[in-house]
Amino acid sequence: MNTSRFTVYQLIDTMLSGDAQRLVKLLYRLESEGLEPNIVIWALIKEWETLYQIDQLQRTCQRINWSALRVWGNKQGLYTKLVNELTPQRFNDIRDALKEADFQFKNTTPVRPFVILCHLCLLFTPYAVSGFPLAYE
Repeated sequence: MNTSRFTVYQLIDTMLSGDAQRLVKLLYRLESEGLEPNIVIWALIKEWETLYQIDQLQRTCQRINWSALRVWGNKQGLYTKLVNELTPQRFNDIRDALKEADFQFKNTTPVRPFVILCHLCLLFTPYAVSGFPLAYE
């Protein structure tokens, strides 16, 4: 019997590392454990905001106050690597997808919310999934 439980924080760490295969497995497990999809949306929005702030600080050559961003030493490398991989257009695409999904999750009941969450998580990885449209009904 496998009694291990996963958290949204493990999901975020996996997403930041770019491990798409583990990411999909974790989402499947979180879904089977009954995690509320809105918790994942909240975490993804929070991570986008943090990544975007780091990006803006780097672009304006300002010092990054990691403590203020609540990014600790062992994770700073993951954030820096991911920020350097995301273009301004990708930041915009992710923001728009998160905004639409957040609206849909709060105002309707998507048939397969974790499929949508999987797509959103993969937008943060190097894989080109942004060209695939999502249906919320």
